Amino acid sequence: VYSKEIGIPKEKIVDNVLKNPMGRAVGEEVFISSMMSLTRDGAILNYKRINKNDCIYFLTLGDYPEIEQETREQIRQEMGRISLVLSIDCIYRYVLYDGENYFSTYAKDMASLGNHLGIVGGGEQYNNQHVNQTMVCAVFE
Repeated sequence: VYSKEIGIPKEKIVDNVLKNPMGRAVGEEVFISSMMSLTRDGAILNYKRINKNDCIYFLTLGDYPEIEQETREQIRQEMGRISLVLSIDCIYRYVLYDGENYFSTYAKDMASLGNHLGIVGGGEQYNNQHVNQTMVCAVFE
């Protein structure tokens, strides 16, 4: 189904993880589930569990510089004074940004908020959900 909907051969599904990951709906939110590998019978193994009867979306890479700018603006609006920003980025975001020659711009832009400590991880936790291809951020006054 994924192969048909996205229009790529089955053997390219995992390679397409940065541009068209899968998203698992939980209530009103959608959490990215990165593809890890294909089994011999064609099943997709993901880094985030997908259960039978889950609502799944095939996602499309958005305009990440614009999304990053909106995130920084939201942080500025919500915080009176910023003493430290701690961000944890998924390794896949790093791979994407590095491949697009955007990572140094991203790091510089995050530092524009104030003191910034950025870490690259292998999946993040947001509330009670494991998430992939995301940035989880804590901002301290």
